[in-house]
Amino acid sequence: MNTNSFHILLVDDMLIRGDFETSWRRAPVENELGKQSLELCLRSQDRHPDDKWPATAMVDGFEAGVQHIDQCLVNDWGVYIWANDSLMPLSQAADDDITKLAEEMRWELSRRRENKRELARQAKERRKYERTGEISY
Repeated sequence: MNTNSFHILLVDDMLIRGDFETSWRRAPVENELGKQSLELCLRSQDRHPDDKWPATAMVDGFEAGVQHIDQCLVNDWGVYIWANDSLMPLSQAADDDITKLAEEMRWELSRRRENKRELARQAKERRKYERTGEISY
């Protein structure tokens, strides 16, 4: 087992900011969430490719209160996509989801390029006014 690895978990938001009337009600949920998270991480070491993915654990009545998405080594890198109410490695995404991701990436790259051009234009304008002493309004 490589000690330089990380686990990617999803926790249902209701378990984090749920309607806990009193602290005595929250403590058991915190304990159960920690226990189930640790259990999923330990079980992932023995995961077989045919096992149900993602591995889930029930916490406080939430069937998939915590989900184990992946385990990564410290020098690894990966791409994950949030689609169809689930976080998954890109390799497990449906073709339609990958197509939508490609469109989103093209849009984001275009937005960033435009933002860089605008910043360069503004910097050029500032330099121009610094030389002439004019005030830009």
